Amino acid sequence: MAENPVSGITRLPVANSTQFGIPPSNRVGNGLVLAPTIPFLFDGGWSVLTRASIPVVVTVPFASEAAPPSTGRTTGFGDIGLELLGHKMLRGKKRQFYDLGLGPFVGFPSASDDLLGTGRWRLGPEIALAISARHWVTVLIVRNEWSVGNGSNRADVNQLWLQSFLFCNLPKLFYLVYEPMITANWNAQPGAAGPSRSGSGPDGTPESQSARDSRCPRDTVASTTQCERTAEPRGSCSPLWSSGS
Repeated sequence: MAENPVSGITRLPVANSTQFGIPPSNRVGNGLVLAPTIPFLFDGGWSVLTRASIPVVVTVPFASEAAPPSTGRTTGFGDIGLELLGHKMLRGKKRQFYDLGLGPFVGFPSASDDLLGTGRWRLGPEIALAISARHWVTVLIVRNEWSVGNGSNRADVNQLWLQSFLFCNLPKLFYLVYEPMITANWNAQPGAAGPSRSGSGPDGTPESQSARDSRCPRDTVASTTQCERTAEPRGSCSPLWSSGS
């Protein structure tokens, strides 16, 4: 069960995500995320799981407003996310185990550049469910996050994040994993670009997308960029496809 991201096991996965076909000019964005999970164990099978998402290197392309138009690239740190889950593992029948986690998510405006983060504190509830059988592990993690506080000229955040994992255990400690993800921006305006196609790492960090201005910011891995959209959107920042490891 070591591959189960919501089990009471200390883990330090490193996720790399690369996105291709990002406007303008079908450029490439990349990010590297540390996603440590540290459990604190208590009597009765209870524990508190601390799951962090720390984007240490995020590189995104943008289009400048200079004349003539040109393109550039910015690299730095993204917004840090922290999950605190009260966790309980239950034993089922026929060697099955059930994991249940519930707690808050906190997002910190730690990005080193406006293009790499929301610029907002974020809070929201999160629930995690997992079923572990002999050869299979199925995990579902769902949260919704909202921006909090006033006095910022950055866009409000209200987005859903849904991550699922399907593990198949193989001989000699190998396993296969399938990690689909869905994100939804509840603040998106009619006619605006839809949700981004996203690739995720082992921490399951989501991706959001919108155009703040003609610089077309993107947050490829930290999944924290929720930029303002001008009165007349200038196009989508969605990548054509992405790859993660």
